[in-house]
Amino acid sequence: MTNRQHSRGIVIIGAGLLQIPIIETAKRMNYQTFVVDINTKAIGASLGDQFIEASTRDPELVIKKLEPYAGQFHMCLTVGTDMTNTTSAVNEYFGLPGITKSQSAVTSHKGNMRRFLAESGFEQPYFVVSTNKEKLYSWAGEHSNEFADGFVIKPVQNMGARGVLYLPDIHHLSYAFEMAQSNSLNGEVILEEFIPAHEISIDALAFNNEVVITGFADRIIEMKDNRFFIERGHTMPSRLESNIELEITTNLKKLLETNIFRNYTGAFKGDIRLTKDNKIIIGEIATRLSGGFMSTHTYPYASTIDLMQAYVDLHESRLDLRQFLNQYQKVSIERSIEAPAGILVAIEKVDLIDYQTQNASLKDVFYNYKIGDIVQDLQSNVGKLAHFVIEASSLQEAEQLWVTIQDNFQFSIKPLEYNNLELNRTARKRFNPKSCWVCKVCDGNNCASGVPGMGGVGLMQGFKENIKALNELKIIPEFLDEKERLDFEVSTSYELFSMKASAPILSAPITGSKTNMANSITEFDYAFETAAALKDLDLIPTFGDGATEDKYRIGLYAISQFGRGLPVFKPRKNLNLLAKRIELSEKMGAAAWGIDIDGVSFKTMTLKNQATSRKNCTDLEFLRSCSNLPFFLKGILSIHDARLACESGASAIIVSNHGGRVIDAAPGTAQVLPEIAEFVKKRYPKVQVLVDGGIRSGYDVFKMLALGADAVLIGRPVVISAVGFKRLGVRNLMELYISELRKTMQILSISNLEEIDSKYIRRFN
Repeated sequence: MTNRQHSRGIVIIGAGLLQIPIIETAKRMNYQTFVVDINTKAIGASLGDQFIEASTRDPELVIKKLEPYAGQFHMCLTVGTDMTNTTSAVNEYFGLPGITKSQSAVTSHKGNMRRFLAESGFEQPYFVVSTNKEKLYSWAGEHSNEFADGFVIKPVQNMGARGVLYLPDIHHLSYAFEMAQSNSLNGEVILEEFIPAHEISIDALAFNNEVVITGFADRIIEMKDNRFFIERGHTMPSRLESNIELEITTNLKKLLETNIFRNYTGAFKGDIRLTKDNKIIIGEIATRLSGGFMSTHTYPYASTIDLMQAYVDLHESRLDLRQFLNQYQKVSIERSIEAPAGILVAIEKVDLIDYQTQNASLKDVFYNYKIGDIVQDLQSNVGKLAHFVIEASSLQEAEQLWVTIQDNFQFSIKPLEYNNLELNRTARKRFNPKSCWVCKVCDGNNCASGVPGMGGVGLMQGFKENIKALNELKIIPEFLDEKERLDFEVSTSYELFSMKASAPILSAPITGSKTNMANSITEFDYAFETAAALKDLDLIPTFGDGATEDKYRIGLYAISQFGRGLPVFKPRKNLNLLAKRIELSEKMGAAAWGIDIDGVSFKTMTLKNQATSRKNCTDLEFLRSCSNLPFFLKGILSIHDARLACESGASAIIVSNHGGRVIDAAPGTAQVLPEIAEFVKKRYPKVQVLVDGGIRSGYDVFKMLALGADAVLIGRPVVISAVGFKRLGVRNLMELYISELRKTMQILSISNLEEIDSKYIRRFN
């Protein structure tokens, strides 16, 4: 639709913090504003004259919602976030000036952008785009010797550094691909050569084949946890030498001379990378103004130019270029503060006047959380605690004021308090219902899925039997003493494979975020958030193998990063494959390795064509010889298997029916644990006996210890907690279990784990 008559109206896509300046500017310039956002409670939702409730990522819906107002607006803008697909669709449908669909197709898709830049003769890193991990493995393998500094993986459609990770080598694709893909709107990811460089952002306005650079900024980017790129802030103006600025400007003008951008009217943003030898690489381009407070705050403070007004004037063909001569009058910086994961219980509401000196002043503070909000661990540029914008006469004075602010700014974070209803409610929203309904009681009686999935095989009798067997056991309290009992301290300390732990509670080895959890959480997040929570509590995590070739690497990488943990491998038929996993486990710092022997008939292994086989003592002796590490076997349900495991040199066994996921008619682990534990402790006293299956509280932990276990592993409840609140949820759950275990021991006047035995429990059928 074209050739409509328009009145003075502006459609603004987005009602977030960074869109407020353009909304306010448009109103000040006496435009009627139509503000589009899906969030009716967005901070800018009430500022416009007309609020349009629609997803900013759904062009067709936005156009439909705007149709009744056709003729009342004559431009469509967005600032600070990549919603150019929608902006371009609105422009073309209503015949408005500005970005077109063909231009947006290049700048909003990192793969298209890389191809366009390379074809236009601009220096680019080597890259590949795909939805297929194996294709990326193949490409990375071909180039691994060329890229000494590693790789970067990104979603092709997203921003804020969501899903962007650094990969030291191709083996990190085991988790990075899935994480990047989960953040990509169309499922495509781009893997490219990592080139260390100084990061610079530029803003520009283009019209009538002219371009004016409206800002150079130095970006401060740090690599967090050796994998996440986090922008801590930026500085305007940049400290680039004038000849570099001129070269960048020349490159930008050449870019806008290409066929696709010729006659482009609108804003232009570029992320430029300057290597140590001053080679200029265009990192990314976008047909919008910068986010991160650059175009909306730091540039106006540094230049005294209202860039939002200039942006509107541009679309009215009345932009005065003289205002951009000798732009910078001052220095302006944006800096941010992040907080550890937890509940925000206090934060200082800064009075700007408290941070003013003769030559520097704090101009703005932006808070991303309110009291009571849950703060998660930072993995991208989204989710920082607060942002600070400073104006000063020099960079030195701005930085000095920033140091003062950091020294004085106060906030308080506390651990998440356990709330089963809230945890389940949140997990239920985040869990894909194809996999798990997050039932009030996780007992297999009303399960959303089987195997693959979070349920069990068949009628889920093995799953249910685990819960039933534990529920039939009751703890018999004793509140009186025959004689005076002195005060005592309860100790739940435990040691396994020379790893000291605060309690005999481990996380179970679980993988398959895609096949079993239906992408409700990424493989990386599940492993790392669980490991982080357990490390905080001095507990021991275990990590699974999975039905694909590379899943085991995620757990080993987590072990190397957190300094503790145990890998558990599938009983693969090829012993050499297992041998390589075991050797790598030792290199990555594992304290021991294990095999879940019941995985020999596991359904997901069959679905992925992963050959498994039963293991004998000769096999185990060979695998034992592959490293200096002790080993353990998981999936023991009989004295027969317990005996062979011990005779083969296992240092521990795990009594487990794999959560009822292998044999539907298998007994509950609490039913067979007593006889197995009694046999092992009499015949092989140095071998530890662990158990999993149906444990849903610290009281269940006590029951298993009373039945003869040295320690327990927790499976499904950890998954639900991780999906719900990540590391906060897992830590919360484990703290509850430890607290309930300690409470039981106090009630029964038990001071340490060795005193727990079967006299304290009784079975009621």
